Amino acid sequence: MSLLLARPDSQAPHETPERQRAWHALREVAQSPIRLADTRGTTARLRVALRAWQEQWPEDRPPQLEAWTQAFEAALDNGAAACTSIREGLHEVASACARELEGMDFSLLYDTSRKLFHIGYNVSENRLDPHHYDLLASEARLASFIAIARGVAPASHWSHLSRPTVRRDGTIVLLSWSGTMFEYLMPPLLMHSNRQTLLSRGCAAALQQQIDYAGKLGIPWGISESGYYRFDPDLKYQYQAFGVPALGFKRGLDEDLVVAPYASLLAISVQPQAVMDNIHRLKDLGAVGKFGLYEALDFTPARMHAGRRLQIVRSYMAHHQGMILCALGNYLHSPTLVERFHADPMVRSAEFLLNERVPLAVTTEDIQSRPGQAPTLAHLPPPPLQAWEPAGEAGVPQLNVLSNGRLATRITNYGGGDLQWSGLSLTRWRPDSTRDHWGYWIYLRDEESRRSWPVTPGPDGDGSEEHRAVFFPHKAEFSRRTDDLFVRMEICVASGDDVDIRRLEIQNESKLTRRITLTSYAEIAMADPRSDEAHPAFEKLFTQ
Repeated sequence: MSLLLARPDSQAPHETPERQRAWHALREVAQSPIRLADTRGTTARLRVALRAWQEQWPEDRPPQLEAWTQAFEAALDNGAAACTSIREGLHEVASACARELEGMDFSLLYDTSRKLFHIGYNVSENRLDPHHYDLLASEARLASFIAIARGVAPASHWSHLSRPTVRRDGTIVLLSWSGTMFEYLMPPLLMHSNRQTLLSRGCAAALQQQIDYAGKLGIPWGISESGYYRFDPDLKYQYQAFGVPALGFKRGLDEDLVVAPYASLLAISVQPQAVMDNIHRLKDLGAVGKFGLYEALDFTPARMHAGRRLQIVRSYMAHHQGMILCALGNYLHSPTLVERFHADPMVRSAEFLLNERVPLAVTTEDIQSRPGQAPTLAHLPPPPLQAWEPAGEAGVPQLNVLSNGRLATRITNYGGGDLQWSGLSLTRWRPDSTRDHWGYWIYLRDEESRRSWPVTPGPDGDGSEEHRAVFFPHKAEFSRRTDDLFVRMEICVASGDDVDIRRLEIQNESKLTRRITLTSYAEIAMADPRSDEAHPAFEKLFTQ
């Protein structure tokens, strides 16, 4: 910081060269950069320069000059006291942060066998999460860096973080899990990397992929984890990681389209003009509210009301607003946060990790799941929700497919079918118009009569039994009445999770107490359906 002085004697007559030189000396000290740690020395120099200027005046100085001098000295006293208080407060905050850092037990999460960190610890289940942070292009690399600098993890841990790459438009791009701006550009808010390093070039290339992807869709860029236009029972916005399909391993990234303004600001030190142009576009779309940039703009067609192209997520998240302030501070001044972070001796001891060069020979990933084009934004009307009863020739099964885009349940009106996940057969099924006996079956057993029967009848069910199948676009429903037991089963696939749900309702229509045992059966495949059909015996040898 610096001071601006307005000269109180600008209209004074008989100005002397000595007085002018003394005033310029005072102003030069006041306008020089003042660091918080140097306030005491700067205050002393200002007092010396003020006295030197006062000595150039006769004893009968004008009254307004005396008043200005007294006010200036009082301001110096108040400013010095305020700076001392701020400095002491900052030292207390720094000490508290140091204590928090020392109290973090990173070793609890470190897997010594894989040399990677577990994602977390599940307190309710009292166990470590089985998954690991295993990618260099991740926000977790900041924690890995600090753990190595503290000596909690060995330096070799850094080399165990995977560096999968693809070539996009002739440029090598590091892949992340979700393809979010947060994964690439949050750590550089604190960690320095030279322009020609793997991290710096990988982040810049990922940013360009973000810009190109949004350009194809005609929307602002900046896709990251954020709130989106879906609500929980308390009408609070839901939160999820969104990314660019060409950057992330996570499947289904092309199913949502949510732009987070904070993600754009993360890139201001990389492409400042592109960021400012993008902010103007966001502002034109209504992304600015009373307290700044809103959380997100949701362009996902499935969540649009008729006639709308986007929904504004009108909330503010403290950590996203904080990242905006950090990014702006690093750009408008010197990269202050980066300099402060690397001023720590512990951090400097591990700086060599951040200077990893781009390898001369790079083997790129061949990921078939990358979509060749961006999804369209056309509004698709929802399908009709009327139920229908499968019709057709007697004994010929009819098929209903329930899917969330990844997990699919194929179910016939007789109960046969299978589960598939991302093109992989989880259970074995062979279409059979005569028997339809392949499938995922649930059986009932009456413990008194020792009789067993499936919930769904199959094509050769007893004609005396009452059974019915009803198909919906989102579920399949079966009902059956056998031995004074009425059974209804609903089958659906969860929209947000890869889960097949089967809800079973049993009603005892007799006057007797019944003891019923339930069991289920499916033949596990875990194989490509074509390979399983061509070589079933071979595939079974390797199923565990």
